[in-house]
Amino acid sequence: MAKKLYIHIGIPKTGSSALQAFLGLNQDYIAKNFNYAYPWHAGFNQAYQTSAGNAPELAQWITKDNYNVFKAKIEKIKEDNIILSSEILFHTCRLQPEQFASFFSEYDFKIICYIRKIDDFIDSVINQLIKNHDLIDHTELTKIMKAHDYADVLLNLEKYIDKEKIDIRFYKNNSYLGGNIYNDFFDALDLNFDKFDKTQLIYPEAILNPSLNRNALEFSKILNRIEFNKFGKVYKNSIHGILAKYGVDHPTM
Repeated sequence: MAKKLYIHIGIPKTGSSALQAFLGLNQDYIAKNFNYAYPWHAGFNQAYQTSAGNAPELAQWITKDNYNVFKAKIEKIKEDNIILSSEILFHTCRLQPEQFASFFSEYDFKIICYIRKIDDFIDSVINQLIKNHDLIDHTELTKIMKAHDYADVLLNLEKYIDKEKIDIRFYKNNSYLGGNIYNDFFDALDLNFDKFDKTQLIYPEAILNPSLNRNALEFSKILNRIEFNKFGKVYKNSIHGILAKYGVDHPTM
């Protein structure tokens, strides 16, 4: 049986961390019982069980046209269905849609993408850029909006990939099939979540990749203006973790 790829491209800030955590925690169960692989998961290298997914290297392989490296790794996977998930892939689609489509042309594949109400989405993206990517103010708002214009990205991607292969879902509680994002996501994977033995599943922490509250956000902007050496950056990341916890403990501050 030929391999089928399920390529989850995000977008950023649409529950990817929760889905990736669930897949990472249950990869053995999913492989054994459903013939689905979630390969190359490196573990949780950030607070609150967050990671960069299992396919950040895939974006580099696509960009550098390292198809043979990718093909060799895929051939080593014994399961017939392979889940690849990384928000970085959204930006690969944005910057190199034709190369992205060509890279997977030999495979049976499906693109999975969640979208979010645009104003709420951009607000959350800015929060993330301040928390993890050294943003210090809102002067680049136009640039940020352009870089996250998912409508433009998906319509452009449709020029190179049959739209039947692109499964777009809405990131909103009352829009999920089965009432939750796990049920909805596994439907996109052509799996029935109701067939899972819930007693065998490990669920992620209730809060993943939390946003900063207003006080913590302003503190982070100040922190981002300070230059750190490579050792100082370790402490800076620890402070961001403390600020994230503060935001969780004081959501209305």
